[in-house]
Amino acid sequence: MEDYLKEALEIVKAQASVRTMTEDEITSMVQKLSNGIKAIAEGDIVEHEEEYAVDPAKAIREKSILCCVCGKSFKILAPPPILWTTDRSF
Repeated sequence: MEDYLKEALEIVKAQASVRTMTEDEITSMVQKLSNGIKAIAEGDIVEHEEEYAVDPAKAIREKSILCCVCGKSFKILAPPPILWTTDRSF
């Protein structure tokens, strides 16, 4: 077995031990990691396209914040700082 694949399997195994992953996620992650590790070892430039589920400029809301990766909404526990508010009547 190639060293790239072994390293990728170790990383995915560690990730799968801390969160539940589907079979498709595991195989996709192993493939992407092994290709990335191989490219880095061979000196190739790895291009990473940034794709957001939510526009980062629209991720911060008054009572929640959206994850830019998955789009999940999270509740803000503390009130936003005064700079974030749109009401400037203070």
